[in-house]
Amino acid sequence: NEFINYLALKKINYVFLTNCPKHSPDEISEKLKVLGIKSSPDNIFTSGIISAYIIRNNFKIKSAYVVGSRLLKNEVRKQKIRITNNFPDAVLVGYDDKITYSKLCLATKMIISGSKMFATNIDNVIPFENYLIILANLVHQS
Repeated sequence: NEFINYLALKKINYVFLTNCPKHSPDEISEKLKVLGIKSSPDNIFTSGIISAYIIRNNFKIKSAYVVGSRLLKNEVRKQKIRITNNFPDAVLVGYDDKITYSKLCLATKMIISGSKMFATNIDNVIPFENYLIILANLVHQS
């Protein structure tokens, strides 16, 4: 907190980065405030925000099949990328608490058919309550 206060006092810009697209910048900002850390949703970037931006601007992706959360899909739409399961330019894989075998098979079929493959992070799993959740890198490795 002292460091963030120092940056604010000196008018030095700063951002917070997270490799999990599970929470929105608003949610993360509120959590940081509870911890006593000054933040704003405007200076918080998730891997979903960054991934959607990069695939649109660096790779010129216009359509994608998204294996991921509602928030990840929203970030993709904000970048004017059409979400489809019909011959997309790319498959984007991120945190998905509703992942199914069917989604994985469809993503695999698209990649084999020529869709580019992107993942929001390189984590294999994250602990959640009493089990582990499969994340993007394991799906990517499949």
